[in-house]
Amino acid sequence: MHLISIIMNCYNGEKYLHDSISSVINQKYKFWELIFWDNQSNDNSKEIFLNFNDDRLKYFYAKEFTNLSQARNLAIDKSIGELITFLDVDDVWDDNKLLHQQRLYAENGTKIIYSNYRILNERNNITSIYSKSRLPEGYISNYLLKNYCVGLVTLMIESGIFKKEKYFFSSKYSVIGDFDLVFRLSQKYKIACYQSPICTLRKHLSNDSLISLPKQINELELWKTENQLDSLFNKKIIHIDNKINYLKFINLILNNKRINSMKYIFFQKNYLIKFKMILIFFFIRKNYFLKFSKS
Repeated sequence: MHLISIIMNCYNGEKYLHDSISSVINQKYKFWELIFWDNQSNDNSKEIFLNFNDDRLKYFYAKEFTNLSQARNLAIDKSIGELITFLDVDDVWDDNKLLHQQRLYAENGTKIIYSNYRILNERNNITSIYSKSRLPEGYISNYLLKNYCVGLVTLMIESGIFKKEKYFFSSKYSVIGDFDLVFRLSQKYKIACYQSPICTLRKHLSNDSLISLPKQINELELWKTENQLDSLFNKKIIHIDNKINYLKFINLILNNKRINSMKYIFFQKNYLIKFKMILIFFFIRKNYFLKFSKS
């Protein structure tokens, strides 16, 4: 049996918090602790959390507000588990999530495990599976550049990676911190995948990744610049450029600057992304954007 530490960072997350915590309480695998890091919320998040009567739930209130990457590091520092997982306050786990991943860890000893997951579109209450194809395993850094497929809600990491080998979320990034961390880890470690969906990620217009698109773009451009220091890496930068241009296009669409967005369709070199841009440009209004926002 391995103690699993669940990291839940919260800033004004009251809307879905009860469902998220309930999905932890209902886990078939019972040997866990939940580290709840309250990043100075001013809603009812604390009250909702404290209404759960379970000694495995541990509440911490931040001394000062920090960005999400820093908050995750602070929460990890409070954990004592052999394995570390992450659950955001608007996502939920299947009741066998921890059980399946802990078994996979015990069987092959892979230090990093993720899984397929579902996406719940809040607008129409339709749930879809992230990937209907087999997800990559092993040394997958090249794949992650082309198509980042690791949902943080699915991730399980051996705690020694953080506490002994000193890998952490970079405080430079508040939006792409999980991408940066997983990519760095993928260059050193094999990554295993539980291929069935065992988590549900909720998509809604208040998701950080949607309301902070300009910040996400800036962080990706910074990340690209820093990683260009490795000359062997330069040829792979085109995949990040495709992602940046797609996000710039989406940001313009969401701000009703459709004419300006056309140049990103014209210069997009990835035909799949270009096709998605054309669909969004001609057929999708802002209210329907979430259905097609996955990239």
